[in-house]
Amino acid sequence: VAVVDTATQLTPTGYVRLQADAGYVQQTDTDNAAANGEVVAANLSVQAAGTIDLCDSDDNDADVFAATSTTGSVNFRDRDDLTIGTVAGGTCITTAQTGVTATAANQSIELWSADDLRLEAAVTANLASGTVRLQAGLDPLTDPTGSITQTAAGAITANRLSAYASEEIDLCTPDGLGNAINDVNYFAATAVRG
Repeated sequence: VAVVDTATQLTPTGYVRLQADAGYVQQTDTDNAAANGEVVAANLSVQAAGTIDLCDSDDNDADVFAATSTTGSVNFRDRDDLTIGTVAGGTCITTAQTGVTATAANQSIELWSADDLRLEAAVTANLASGTVRLQAGLDPLTDPTGSITQTAAGAITANRLSAYASEEIDLCTPDGLGNAINDVNYFAATAVRG
């Protein structure tokens, strides 16, 4: 089983691309200590057969995030604002990633940004049984910033969608013809100050 375990800090200025063809990607940061397991990059892409779990460190910092899991869930936590978008391929990992995808049955996508969360590419879970959870902001009482917004390319597909933001939640962006872009069966949301 292939495993990428970020037990040490990854801090390039441009791109981090992680891939586990037959395994999973996980993060080790049991005490949330500085320089212990966080991933810091302008652009972060992750591809894995199994679960992608990068939510153990509250010091992760990616400007743009994209990921695909073919059989598992995708979890990512970011210490400030985060955009779901496109990350170009590189030398060893040549496949570009766009949006976040975890379409196997009964899997979830969890995206948590300490500030604004912008969906500029699709977030796609299984329509019959998948769950998407979005959070923007840490604590609305002590750090009241963080909105969730989307562009026309940032469609959400899931059986269940939850959204929590310290400020605004705006997930009603239409496509170019004025049609709804999201496809969700159950929706729950809290906008504390929005």
